[in-house]
Amino acid sequence: MAKRPLVSTTIRTEFGDVLDDPSFYDVSGADRDLTYVPGFSDMRRARDLELAAVASGKKGKHEAKLTPLPVNARWVRKTTPKGAPDGRKQMSSGNLGYRVVSKDQIGKTDWLTALPPGATIEPDGSIAKGDCILMVADGKTAARNAARKAALTQRMTNEAGAAAGGLLAVASRKEGVDPYIRKEA
Repeated sequence: MAKRPLVSTTIRTEFGDVLDDPSFYDVSGADRDLTYVPGFSDMRRARDLELAAVASGKKGKHEAKLTPLPVNARWVRKTTPKGAPDGRKQMSSGNLGYRVVSKDQIGKTDWLTALPPGATIEPDGSIAKGDCILMVADGKTAARNAARKAALTQRMTNEAGAAAGGLLAVASRKEGVDPYIRKEA
């Protein structure tokens, strides 16, 4: 039997042919992530992939390149759902150490290499996308905020058990009811 040559194939659409490459199947990137920020999102994705490799056993902890992210970027709503101006979310983010990102920062930092796709530059120089504005906090502040959030979540989890104890006492008064609480690690 004679060898047959490989035939190059493409994905054919009404707009033309698309060459099949690994990026076609990549779930990350601007086309699938509405919050994509060039630079920051790429850094975060690379870190998440390293963590996944360690968790799955493909890499040892000593092999992984796990460096803390230098900043935390987030899109903060600047209007109400009906479209009226509303600065409450910006103020609360500001209280957590976030500041508005300006157009002057584009390309000058590792975490903002380009204007995010679909974003516009507002008259004051801030970067907006739809009804949101881009804000950033340095790594130290972001770490403190994450630790505070984790501690609050832990406290609420512990308090839920105490509150459930009272509910169990009330429920046990009803004949035929056998309530229980199971706390998982």
